[in-house]
Amino acid sequence: MMASMFSAAPRHDAATMVLDMALGLDPIAARTGASGFLLREYQRFLALKVLHHDNNALLLSPSPAIDFIWHAHILDTKVYVAMCASLPFFIHHDPAGALDPASRAHRRAATLATYRARFAEEPMANIWAVDPTTEPVAAPAPFPPPGQNRTPDVLPVTTTVLDFLDRHLDLAPLAAGLYRFPPPELPSLTLVPHAVREYRRFIALKVLAGDADDTLLAPSPLVAAVWAAHVLDTRAYAGMCSHLPFFIHHDPTPRDRSVEVALTVDMYQAQFGTDPPLAIWAPHADPPLPLSPVSLPLSPASQPRDRDRPFGPSAAKLRIHVASPGAPALDVVMDPTTTVRDLMWQIYRERAVSPAAQRLTYLGRKLDGLEWTLSECGMESGATVVLRDAPRAPGFIAAPPAEGWPGSATTMTGFAFQRPPAVHASPFMQTSPFVQASLFGVTTAPTTWPPVHWSLPPGGGGGGGGPARLPPSQGFC
Repeated sequence: MMASMFSAAPRHDAATMVLDMALGLDPIAARTGASGFLLREYQRFLALKVLHHDNNALLLSPSPAIDFIWHAHILDTKVYVAMCASLPFFIHHDPAGALDPASRAHRRAATLATYRARFAEEPMANIWAVDPTTEPVAAPAPFPPPGQNRTPDVLPVTTTVLDFLDRHLDLAPLAAGLYRFPPPELPSLTLVPHAVREYRRFIALKVLAGDADDTLLAPSPLVAAVWAAHVLDTRAYAGMCSHLPFFIHHDPTPRDRSVEVALTVDMYQAQFGTDPPLAIWAPHADPPLPLSPVSLPLSPASQPRDRDRPFGPSAAKLRIHVASPGAPALDVVMDPTTTVRDLMWQIYRERAVSPAAQRLTYLGRKLDGLEWTLSECGMESGATVVLRDAPRAPGFIAAPPAEGWPGSATTMTGFAFQRPPAVHASPFMQTSPFVQASLFGVTTAPTTWPPVHWSLPPGGGGGGGGPARLPPSQGFC
């Protein structure tokens, strides 16, 4: 289907067209703070991809700075798909390329050579700098073993959309990527299978709500991170959407989505008959650090920090005393090479204070550098860190007074999965999501499932009785 959307312009002409076309990068520049030079180099990189027909990320590889812009572009799926529709082919992104440093280095050398040949100048050093690595890093073995995505191309004729999402969609490669490169929102690798399962359920809710443009439902921070990781594997994500009634777009525009989160929770409860698990659907999580648009190599005299080494030198443990006004003191034992972020997550595990709600100070100084190690902050065993609550971010759903809600609605950690009072005032939220079918285009009982206007290649089946709940999952991933 994608091939029919693309023109058959000669590759050289198409490469020139990429250099001249407006890619819609202004929102990306606003979100990332990228300079005009960086955006120009990203556009040149895309032109080289078209010139050499590298639609599968097998020949050319970007620098870290350009890869950052590429990620931001892909995550705005409407803009990226529209750009690729005007090219001879869809430019796919393969996150698995990061797992093969030798192949990546070979592709990067080829990219620089083709850059010099095409533009007759040297690439800008600070934008095309290679990874700042001075020694080989022993990568852990992937889990599960790498291989072809096992999502079938042809499904049984009786397969419904929900059956496909629950039983046939293979998300093991997505889980493997999360194990190898866990996002900042993931507090523990033990949550990877659960996070993938909840992402699978979130996509099912998107289908039920007809939310193709990412305007009705919103995920939790952790589910959003899993979604972004899946979108960046463009071929796998497009393969999933080809079995759905529509392409589910991802919109990274920052905005207050508290009402959409509340609606998502309501639909989750109605569809699955239970509350979303707190560990995955916590409404407030530590946001990822903004990435620098420019990556500079290390100077010859500099060395990687201990925590950057595959197996850093062993060091004595640090006993950190965490003092919080109005709360009992807490003692934690940490490695000197762990980061401030790790300390915040340890406090979260012990005291259920969200990392984004923490403000830590040491010797009167705020610990704002989340990627600094404890030793770099000057901490020694016995150091006292002061913990204070931070102001809540806009859109945070605070736990209401106990007498105002059923006891089961608020967990012991203070998160509430009920609608906030402002949402209760909406006549839409006072009824079941399925009663308000006209707002979603969702078919209500009695009817066939899926609706007859859905196209489910190679021919989705229907079952009587309306939209039933999903059957128990056959596995987390």
